[in-house]
Amino acid sequence: MSTPITRRGVLLLGVAGGACAVEGGTLARRPVREGADAGADASTASDAPVDAATEDHLDAAIEDRVDVVTADHLDAATADHLDAATEDRVDAAHEDHLDAALEDRADVAADCGLKELYDPSLPLSEVPLVGGVVDYRISVVLARDARGLYAFSAVCPHNGCIVRVESGASTICPCHDSTFDDDGQWIMGPARRPLLNHPVEVCDGRVYVDRSLGVPVGTRRPL
Repeated sequence: MSTPITRRGVLLLGVAGGACAVEGGTLARRPVREGADAGADASTASDAPVDAATEDHLDAAIEDRVDVVTADHLDAATADHLDAATEDRVDAAHEDHLDAALEDRADVAADCGLKELYDPSLPLSEVPLVGGVVDYRISVVLARDARGLYAFSAVCPHNGCIVRVESGASTICPCHDSTFDDDGQWIMGPARRPLLNHPVEVCDGRVYVDRSLGVPVGTRRPL
């Protein structure tokens, strides 16, 4: 005999059905969890390119740093090497110059009987018969006139510039236009002092000058 379903029973059945629906809804949330898991997987997958890009960036930065450090090191090493090489060449050239000067002086002392302080200058043939010429190696003006051979300093007493011969043996300083006559006497300009005259000698066709001594203006060595 069947029991009649009351209104209350219908309501209870509705609640039970709702519970099943909820349970079903719980099951229906699985795709949501799977979706979250998929999102996590996607996030992990998206991290991989970021990590790769970061590693590439770091590699590039390290390479640049290494290149810079290496370049700096090489530049410093090259500069040190060049400085040392230059110093060696300068020292060698200076020694060669001193050796040659000492040999020249020794030859002078032996062959001409001159004091060691006489410096070899230009060949006499390069000195004009009337007028002067600058020997830039020892910074003197060699000159001749009717009375003989003479020499005076080519260093301007104003600021140390080397004078140039203008006409005859008169000179002018190119720095500030101090002017000197044929004997090295000051004429005009800021120098205010004469060019010191030096003793001269001739040996084997070459002029020698003793720059350690001064002689009166107008002193000549007859030829």
